[in-house]
Amino acid sequence: MLDLFRYAHPSKKLHQIMVLISAIAALMWLYYTVVAQQLLPRMIKGETELLDSLIGFPLILALAIVIYAIVYWSIKWLIIFIAPQKLSLPPEEDEVEFDPSTQDDQPPSDKP
Repeated sequence: MLDLFRYAHPSKKLHQIMVLISAIAALMWLYYTVVAQQLLPRMIKGETELLDSLIGFPLILALAIVIYAIVYWSIKWLIIFIAPQKLSLPPEEDEVEFDPSTQDDQPPSDKP
């Protein structure tokens, strides 16, 4: 199951939908924290503490990336459980197939 999560790729259209939903979730987070909680106007007016400005705002931006990833991966998990046929695996050309007939298990002989 973990290999399917790691190596499976959604189709181009499905990937675009997943990116769009994840971006909307990250933008909703940013809207909530910056606009709805009035963080940016308070920072501009100087009403926030220095710690909020130095650590809080970069943390909010970093959490937007985390929310984007969580939503994207959650959608991918749902697709794996609900409709795994919508995911495609990479070509198997990269895999090396073991052929025992080409394997030389004999120790080297001292005969010239």
